[in-house]
Formats: sequence, C-alpha cells, structure tokens
Amino acid sequence: MKKITLLLFSLFSSSSTLANNANTGTTEILKIENWTASEGLYIHTAQTSLTNPAGCTVLDKYHMSPEASNMSKSMVLSAYTAKSQVSMTILGSGCSSNRPKIVSVVLQ
Repeated sequence: MKKITLLLFSLFSSSSTLANNANTGTTEILKIENWTASEGLYIHTAQTSLTNPAGCTVLDKYHMSPEASNMSKSMVLSAYTAKSQVSMTILGSGCSSNRPKIVSVVLQ
C-alpha cells in the first residue's frame, strides 16, 4: 500500500509540460502577421499584457510556430475575419521566435 501511495504521489507531484501551460483568457485577435519565408504566424491580441508562462524575452505578440496544424492556423484566421473571441493556451516550457508560443486555440 505504501508503494502505491508513493507512486501516486510522485505521479501527481511531478512537473509536466501541460501543468506549466497557461491560458490567455478570452481575447480578440487584432492583427496577424506572416513572413513570406515562414509558415509561422505572429498573433497580436487585445490583451494589455501577454500571457508568458515560459518567461519569453519578446512580448509584442504571440507566435504560432510553422509546425502548428493547418486546422489551428485556419481557426486563428477565421476568428480574426469574424472578429470572434478566442482563448489560447500558451506553452509553459519554451518560446517560439523568443515569443510566447501558442499551442491551442479555442473559438468562443
């Protein structure tokens, strides 16, 4: 019984990447940028202060890396076009282009 308790304790107390991620809360996408040499997107939101769980050094906008799915990119573009509210999950264990990295998008 002690071994099971110890195992459960270690599983729930260990730090995981998911536990370090943070949600932006509901916001609006104001502008989207793309550099022609990249498949990544730079996302400007209505937030006065960016969500930055990884301590990234550049805080002018979020970055959706080139590896992001086409579906996620389409959701961002759709939200911008429709002026819909979104919430995004920001990676807690790293940055993308020195900016907070978007790992999930939810249309509101």
